[in-house]
Amino acid sequence: SVVNSYVGRGGTGRRSTAGATGGLAGNMEAAPLPSDHLKDAVERSWERVQVVGSYAVAELLYRHTFELEPATMALFPTHVRHKYREWSADETQDEDIWVDAALKKLFSKFVNAIGCTVAGIRDRQRMIPLLTKLGARHINYKVREDHWQIMGVALDRTLSDILHEEYTEDVRNAWTAVYKFMADTMIAGLRQAQAQRAAKFDSGSGRSVNGSVAEDEPT
Repeated sequence: SVVNSYVGRGGTGRRSTAGATGGLAGNMEAAPLPSDHLKDAVERSWERVQVVGSYAVAELLYRHTFELEPATMALFPTHVRHKYREWSADETQDEDIWVDAALKKLFSKFVNAIGCTVAGIRDRQRMIPLLTKLGARHINYKVREDHWQIMGVALDRTLSDILHEEYTEDVRNAWTAVYKFMADTMIAGLRQAQAQRAAKFDSGSGRSVNGSVAEDEPT
């Protein structure tokens, strides 16, 4: 598979998680906004990533995520993954989570969100409401703010797997800024949704009959 070809070249082999706060997420606080020249570099590198295909990129991404933080597997229980199954002849009900076709679909949504951010890199104001809304949806998915940091490291490793020597320090810094914008905006949306839910709870109108909160799958 495409993923196995990257494993063979030092890609998603089970790396140590030491220093897992590095990568795109670890430098987010100090990340400068990319110049027009580096925006060009991000756009060119994303074109290279797209050639690999969103499902292959998604598999690299979720494998790195699980390697970095195995506890995130609990966000994708069987009943959630089943919603994304096609139930074709080559998909089985007890498929290993590390090679799960449904997870490729699910994580491809995150890949698509990255693609939308890259497409809107020259019109950030247009992207803010879209990313804010997407972040707000995660209130029902048991997603914590620190999960964006983990995903940032996973994305950094995924880009390195695909781009190799083209993933220079300048390109990496530009991606750091792009991911910071995306993550910060989505987290702001999540916080807004949490505040709105808290206000509803305070008014006594936000709970279901059994006092629970609806949950859905991460996207």
